[in-house]
Amino acid sequence: MRFSGHLILHPDGRIIGSTLLTEADRDRLRAELHNISTAAFISLPDTRVVIERVRKPKTLYCFGAGHVSVPTAHIAALAGFRVVVLDDRGEFANPERFPDANKIHVIEDFSRALEGLEVDSDSFIVILTREHRYDRVVLEQALKTTAGYIGMISSRRKRDAIYEALMNQGVRREELEQVHSPIGMDIGGETPEEIAISIVAELISERSKQPA
Repeated sequence: MRFSGHLILHPDGRIIGSTLLTEADRDRLRAELHNISTAAFISLPDTRVVIERVRKPKTLYCFGAGHVSVPTAHIAALAGFRVVVLDDRGEFANPERFPDANKIHVIEDFSRALEGLEVDSDSFIVILTREHRYDRVVLEQALKTTAGYIGMISSRRKRDAIYEALMNQGVRREELEQVHSPIGMDIGGETPEEIAISIVAELISERSKQPA
């Protein structure tokens, strides 16, 4: 088998690397990226190509370092997310409890929880703080970002109370309708680990809908 070159095709048309493929061949390969999830062979008129879709890592910002956050961070890391944990308690937000986290921030106050974070469309925000008043404060800040996903743990009753308080402060209902709350897929989970599985399942589902 002889290799004639390799390259990276960006969605915006940029090319990195070298190859003998024609522009028409590259256009076909770019189109095929939407049809594959792992490596695959594609036959072209004069050659055969191995193609693999490379996804940009998504960052999960996990606000709160309590009993649900621990398995959520662990499972999310296994699923390929870059995990950042934030809490105002150093005895909870530490490497011993979150060995899989890429970063851990002990913040001073949840009212400034998102300061200094690089939140964009590749960011997933999960709100799991210890009190609903902190959930509301973090959600208010999260809604001002371009995060690709925002989820908040809560019962429907407490969620509605938080939403009403935010709307009284000027937040539009349309903004709140984009929030996933109660968070996670409905799998009937009750333990922290089961709830974490339902959360990460939803994260994976939403990630699959987003551009690579």
